[in-house]
Amino acid sequence: MKTTTSLILSACFAAPALAGNFSYTSLEAGLGVRFLDDSLIHAEEVYDEFGALMLAGALQLDADFLLGAELWVAANSGPDTEIAQSRLGLRAGFPLALSGVLDIVPMLGVLASRVEYCQYSWCYRDIEGGLSYGLELRFWALPGTVELTAAVTDSTLPSSRPLWAAGAAIWRGAHHIVRLQLRRYEQADDGARHSHGLGRDGNEILFGYRYSW
Repeated sequence: MKTTTSLILSACFAAPALAGNFSYTSLEAGLGVRFLDDSLIHAEEVYDEFGALMLAGALQLDADFLLGAELWVAANSGPDTEIAQSRLGLRAGFPLALSGVLDIVPMLGVLASRVEYCQYSWCYRDIEGGLSYGLELRFWALPGTVELTAAVTDSTLPSSRPLWAAGAAIWRGAHHIVRLQLRRYEQADDGARHSHGLGRDGNEILFGYRYSW
Protein backbone atom coordinates (compact mmCIF):
# COMPACT_ATOMS: atom_id res chain seq x y z
CA MET A 1 0.00 0.00 0.00
CA LYS A 2 2.87 2.39 0.77
CA THR A 3 4.36 1.98 -2.72
CA THR A 4 0.99 2.62 -4.36
CA THR A 5 0.40 5.66 -2.16
CA SER A 6 3.82 7.14 -3.02
CA LEU A 7 3.27 6.75 -6.77
CA ILE A 8 -0.17 8.35 -6.62
CA LEU A 9 0.92 11.29 -4.48
CA SER A 10 3.95 11.91 -6.71
CA ALA A 11 1.63 12.18 -9.73
CA CYS A 12 -0.72 14.49 -7.84
CA PHE A 13 2.03 17.03 -7.21
CA ALA A 14 3.91 16.68 -10.50
CA ALA A 15 4.25 19.80 -12.67
CA PRO A 16 1.32 20.18 -15.10
CA ALA A 17 1.97 19.23 -18.72
CA LEU A 18 -0.84 20.05 -21.15
CA ALA A 19 -4.61 20.25 -21.04
CA GLY A 20 -6.31 16.84 -21.31
CA ASN A 21 -7.25 15.04 -24.52
CA PHE A 22 -10.75 14.10 -23.26
CA SER A 23 -13.87 15.89 -22.08
CA TYR A 24 -14.48 14.88 -18.46
CA THR A 25 -18.00 16.26 -17.97
CA SER A 26 -20.20 13.17 -18.06
CA LEU A 27 -23.01 11.04 -16.64
CA GLU A 28 -22.70 7.25 -16.49
CA ALA A 29 -24.64 4.15 -15.43
CA GLY A 30 -23.41 0.57 -15.35
CA LEU A 31 -24.50 -2.94 -14.39
CA GLY A 32 -22.28 -5.89 -13.59
CA VAL A 33 -21.39 -8.91 -11.49
CA ARG A 34 -18.88 -9.26 -8.66
CA PHE A 35 -17.33 -12.77 -8.48
CA LEU A 36 -15.67 -13.84 -5.22
CA ASP A 37 -12.48 -15.92 -5.25
CA ASP A 38 -13.73 -17.83 -2.19
CA SER A 39 -17.31 -18.34 -1.12
CA LEU A 40 -18.76 -16.15 1.61
CA ILE A 41 -20.91 -18.13 4.07
CA HIS A 42 -23.56 -16.25 6.04
CA ALA A 43 -25.84 -18.26 8.36
CA GLU A 44 -25.02 -21.44 6.40
CA GLU A 45 -26.00 -19.85 3.08
CA VAL A 46 -23.27 -19.68 0.44
CA TYR A 47 -22.57 -16.56 -1.64
CA ASP A 48 -20.26 -16.70 -4.67
CA GLU A 49 -21.34 -13.61 -6.61
CA PHE A 50 -23.19 -10.31 -6.25
CA GLY A 51 -25.05 -8.14 -8.70
CA ALA A 52 -23.54 -4.66 -9.00
CA LEU A 53 -24.89 -1.24 -9.96
CA MET A 54 -22.77 1.85 -10.61
CA LEU A 55 -23.89 5.47 -11.10
CA ALA A 56 -21.33 8.21 -11.70
CA GLY A 57 -21.00 11.79 -12.84
CA ALA A 58 -18.31 14.42 -13.30
CA LEU A 59 -18.12 18.13 -14.00
CA GLN A 60 -15.00 19.59 -15.61
CA LEU A 61 -14.57 23.09 -14.20
CA ASP A 62 -11.27 23.88 -15.92
CA ALA A 63 -8.91 22.24 -18.40
CA ASP A 64 -7.02 20.56 -15.57
CA PHE A 65 -9.63 20.33 -12.80
CA LEU A 66 -12.83 18.30 -12.34
CA LEU A 67 -15.22 17.24 -9.59
CA GLY A 68 -16.82 13.80 -9.65
CA ALA A 69 -19.02 11.40 -7.70
CA GLU A 70 -19.68 7.67 -7.87
CA LEU A 71 -22.24 5.43 -6.18
CA TRP A 72 -21.60 1.68 -6.27
CA VAL A 73 -23.94 -0.98 -4.84
CA ALA A 74 -23.54 -4.78 -4.71
CA ALA A 75 -26.17 -7.14 -3.29
CA ASN A 76 -27.45 -10.69 -3.24
CA SER A 77 -29.91 -12.69 -1.18
CA GLY A 78 -30.68 -16.27 -0.22
CA PRO A 79 -33.80 -17.94 1.21
CA ASP A 80 -33.23 -16.51 4.70
CA THR A 81 -30.36 -14.03 4.38
CA GLU A 82 -29.29 -10.96 2.44
CA ILE A 83 -25.95 -9.19 2.03
CA ALA A 84 -25.51 -5.71 0.55
CA GLN A 85 -22.72 -3.20 0.32
CA SER A 86 -22.70 0.36 -0.99
CA ARG A 87 -19.92 2.85 -1.53
CA LEU A 88 -20.22 6.59 -2.22
CA GLY A 89 -17.19 8.58 -3.29
CA LEU A 90 -16.64 12.28 -4.01
CA ARG A 91 -13.40 13.30 -5.67
CA ALA A 92 -11.39 16.03 -7.32
CA GLY A 93 -9.39 15.11 -10.43
CA PHE A 94 -6.53 16.82 -12.22
CA PRO A 95 -6.31 15.67 -15.88
CA LEU A 96 -2.95 16.16 -17.58
CA ALA A 97 -1.98 15.23 -21.14
CA LEU A 98 1.24 13.23 -21.37
CA SER A 99 0.98 13.11 -25.17
CA GLY A 100 -1.57 13.76 -27.89
CA VAL A 101 -3.40 10.51 -27.08
CA LEU A 102 -2.68 9.84 -23.38
CA ASP A 103 -4.05 11.53 -20.24
CA ILE A 104 -3.07 10.90 -16.62
CA VAL A 105 -5.59 11.87 -13.93
CA PRO A 106 -4.51 12.02 -10.25
CA MET A 107 -7.53 11.96 -7.91
CA LEU A 108 -8.14 12.92 -4.27
CA GLY A 109 -11.43 12.62 -2.43
CA VAL A 110 -13.58 11.25 0.37
CA LEU A 111 -15.23 7.84 0.60
CA ALA A 112 -18.05 6.29 2.64
CA SER A 113 -18.70 2.54 2.71
CA ARG A 114 -21.76 0.77 4.16
CA VAL A 115 -22.36 -2.96 4.62
CA GLU A 116 -25.49 -4.80 5.69
CA TYR A 117 -25.83 -8.45 6.69
CA CYS A 118 -29.41 -9.64 7.27
CA GLN A 119 -30.87 -12.89 8.59
CA TYR A 120 -34.65 -13.17 8.80
CA SER A 121 -35.74 -9.84 10.33
CA TRP A 122 -32.39 -9.07 12.03
CA CYS A 123 -29.76 -6.92 10.28
CA TYR A 124 -26.24 -5.86 11.14
CA ARG A 125 -25.06 -2.58 9.57
CA ASP A 126 -21.67 -0.92 9.58
CA ILE A 127 -20.47 2.37 8.06
CA GLU A 128 -16.91 3.57 7.50
CA GLY A 129 -15.52 6.78 6.04
CA GLY A 130 -12.13 8.10 5.01
CA LEU A 131 -10.00 9.74 2.36
CA SER A 132 -9.51 8.25 -1.09
CA TYR A 133 -6.77 8.71 -3.68
CA GLY A 134 -6.03 7.25 -7.07
CA LEU A 135 -4.58 7.52 -10.52
CA GLU A 136 -6.25 6.94 -13.90
CA LEU A 137 -4.82 6.63 -17.41
CA ARG A 138 -6.94 7.28 -20.52
CA PHE A 139 -5.53 6.38 -23.94
CA TRP A 140 -6.87 6.85 -27.46
CA ALA A 141 -6.16 3.48 -29.10
CA LEU A 142 -8.07 4.76 -32.14
CA PRO A 143 -8.55 8.54 -31.70
CA GLY A 144 -12.19 9.53 -31.42
CA THR A 145 -13.42 5.92 -31.54
CA VAL A 146 -11.67 3.47 -29.19
CA GLU A 147 -10.43 4.37 -25.70
CA LEU A 148 -8.47 2.20 -23.25
CA THR A 149 -8.31 2.93 -19.52
CA ALA A 150 -6.38 1.76 -16.46
CA ALA A 151 -6.69 2.90 -12.86
CA VAL A 152 -5.62 2.21 -9.30
CA THR A 153 -7.39 3.59 -6.22
CA ASP A 154 -6.95 3.20 -2.48
CA SER A 155 -8.20 4.80 0.73
CA THR A 156 -7.50 5.35 4.41
CA LEU A 157 -10.26 2.95 5.48
CA PRO A 158 -8.97 0.34 7.96
CA SER A 159 -8.80 -2.73 5.68
CA SER A 160 -8.12 -0.89 2.44
CA ARG A 161 -5.94 -2.37 -0.28
CA PRO A 162 -5.46 -1.05 -3.84
CA LEU A 163 -8.35 -1.56 -6.25
CA TRP A 164 -7.12 -2.16 -9.81
CA ALA A 165 -9.24 -1.51 -12.90
CA ALA A 166 -8.85 -1.76 -16.67
CA GLY A 167 -11.35 -1.07 -19.40
CA ALA A 168 -12.22 -0.28 -22.98
CA ALA A 169 -14.77 2.10 -24.48
CA ILE A 170 -16.34 2.63 -27.88
CA TRP A 171 -17.21 6.23 -28.75
CA ARG A 172 -20.12 7.02 -31.07
CA GLY A 173 -19.53 10.64 -31.99
CA ALA A 174 -18.54 13.15 -29.32
CA HIS A 175 -21.14 12.21 -26.70
CA HIS A 176 -22.13 8.53 -26.58
CA ILE A 177 -19.76 5.99 -25.03
CA VAL A 178 -20.26 2.28 -24.32
CA ARG A 179 -17.82 0.95 -21.72
CA LEU A 180 -16.59 -2.40 -20.41
CA GLN A 181 -14.60 -2.37 -17.17
CA LEU A 182 -12.82 -5.09 -15.18
CA ARG A 183 -12.02 -4.48 -11.50
CA ARG A 184 -9.82 -6.49 -9.14
CA TYR A 185 -10.53 -6.32 -5.40
CA GLU A 186 -8.06 -7.58 -2.78
CA GLN A 187 -8.68 -7.19 0.93
CA ALA A 188 -8.38 -8.74 4.36
CA ASP A 189 -11.25 -10.75 5.79
CA ASP A 190 -11.99 -8.83 8.99
CA GLY A 191 -15.61 -9.70 9.56
CA ALA A 192 -18.15 -7.12 8.50
CA ARG A 193 -15.73 -4.21 8.50
CA HIS A 194 -14.16 -3.66 5.10
CA SER A 195 -13.36 -0.96 2.59
CA HIS A 196 -13.88 -2.00 -1.02
CA GLY A 197 -15.78 -5.27 -0.90
CA LEU A 198 -17.30 -8.03 1.19
CA GLY A 199 -14.31 -9.45 3.05
CA ARG A 200 -13.18 -11.54 0.07
CA ASP A 201 -10.86 -11.05 -2.89
CA GLY A 202 -12.70 -11.02 -6.18
CA ASN A 203 -13.20 -9.72 -9.70
CA GLU A 204 -15.95 -7.53 -11.09
CA ILE A 205 -17.22 -7.00 -14.63
CA LEU A 206 -19.16 -3.80 -15.35
CA PHE A 207 -20.91 -2.89 -18.59
CA GLY A 208 -22.07 0.70 -18.85
CA TYR A 209 -23.12 3.70 -20.89
CA ARG A 210 -21.61 7.17 -20.50
CA TYR A 211 -22.87 10.44 -21.95
CA SER A 212 -20.07 13.00 -22.25
CA TRP A 213 -20.18 16.65 -23.25
